[in-house]
Amino acid sequence: MAVENLRPPDTPAVEDLRTTIKEIDALSQEGFTHIASIANLAMLALEAGGAQEYVYQALQVISGKAHDIENCINAEAEHVGCNYINPRRRAKLLEPFVGVKHGH
Repeated sequence: MAVENLRPPDTPAVEDLRTTIKEIDALSQEGFTHIASIANLAMLALEAGGAQEYVYQALQVISGKAHDIENCINAEAEHVGCNYINPRRRAKLLEPFVGVKHGH
């Protein structure tokens, strides 16, 4: 019997984890470089007395990019069963279902 067959079925293989970590690293490098670049441009615009509307738009892009990268990284981690779940957030999300009987 191969050693791999002794792994529980829901445990990701080492190579799956390595691939996921590389993907997460690539996503974070690209996303955070974009975020930093946009933030730097917004700061330069403020220092130069740039139009507030452009700075506001830059901040919206930064926010959107941060959420996109967060979701992508979470999806990659979830793919191999290694995503972080905030216990307080989970409890808050499940609050409406506490005491609900299933199967009726």
